[in-house]
Amino acid sequence: MLDEVRRLDNVVRKLLMLSRADAGQLQIPMQPLDLAPLLRELADDLDLMAADRPLRLELPPRMPALGDADLLRQVPQNLASNAVKYGIPQG
Repeated sequence: MLDEVRRLDNVVRKLLMLSRADAGQLQIPMQPLDLAPLLRELADDLDLMAADRPLRLELPPRMPALGDADLLRQVPQNLASNAVKYGIPQG
């Protein structure tokens, strides 16, 4: 039950964020962060999701960026998830 409440809370938060963005009221806190660990973590998750497909990730040691870590995590996560779900073998 707790997992379902968390999932619904996440859905509501995303809908609220989209509503604010549509209204031009979305304020994204810009903070310095390093994208490299975020992408390495995503690659580890992908390795588990697509165990039958080899994964190779080449990143520089650091990838400094400015933005919101949670929002920046969602973009490659969504792209990678769609690639695993709908990608062709050896793609």
